[in-house]
Amino acid sequence: MTWQVLWDASGVRSLFVSPAFADDQTVLAATWSWQERPPFWLMASTDGGRTWTSRENGLGDSPVEGLVFSPEFARDHVLFAQTSNRLFRSRDAGLNWEVVLDPGSDTRITSVVLSPGYVSDHTLFLTTYGSVMVSYDDARNWYVLVSGGSNYDLVVGRQLTSQRPEAEQHDTLTPDELSSHLSADQRQYFPMAGVFGVRSRALSLFLSTPGNRTSYYRSQDGGATWNCLIPPPESR
Repeated sequence: MTWQVLWDASGVRSLFVSPAFADDQTVLAATWSWQERPPFWLMASTDGGRTWTSRENGLGDSPVEGLVFSPEFARDHVLFAQTSNRLFRSRDAGLNWEVVLDPGSDTRITSVVLSPGYVSDHTLFLTTYGSVMVSYDDARNWYVLVSGGSNYDLVVGRQLTSQRPEAEQHDTLTPDELSSHLSADQRQYFPMAGVFGVRSRALSLFLSTPGNRTSYYRSQDGGATWNCLIPPPESR
C-alpha cells in the first residue's frame, strides 16, 4: 500500500466522506490550528482529494466540530455542521450555510445524528453536555428528549424488528414511573423522556452515558420510552 499527500496547507481536524463518494468523489475536511486561525474552517474536494476549495460561507468564525450528510445527499445535497454552540444546515453541498439552532454560549453541542428516514420524516437529534434534543420538522423546532447527567453518546437506526427473549428484557419506564422505584442517584443518570412535544417514531435509539458511571439505554419508539440495559450503580 502506498500513500499520497493530497493537502498540507493546514491541520485537518476531521474528514467527512460523502455517502455517494463512488459517484460524486466528495470529501469535506474540517481544519484546526492551535496557533492562529487557518485560512478556512471547512474545505471540500469533489475530485477525490486532488483539489480543494472553501466551504465556509455563513459558518461564522468558529471551527467545525462535526458534520453529517443527508442519507440522500446525492439527490438533496443537504449537510448539517456543528460548531461548539451552533448548528448549521446547507442545502447546496456546503456552498452556503444557515444557522438552524443557536442555543447560546452556555450550551456545548457534542454531536448531530440524522434519522435514517430523514428525507421523509425530517427528524434529527442533537446531543449536548447535559441533554439530548430532537426536531421533527427539519430543525425548525426542538424538544428536550433527555436531560440530566453530563455527556451522551447516541446511535439512531431503523426500528428493530426482532426482540430478545422476554426474560432478558428490562421494564419499560416512563418519567412518571421513575420516582416510585429508582433511587435519587439513579434518576440523576436515567434519561428523562416523554416530556411535552416528544413523539413516537419507528426508530431504535441507543444511548450511553460515558465515564465512570457508564449506563446503556435503548428506545424502540424514537425516545418516547426507554429500556435501561445496564443500570447505573447506586450510591453507597
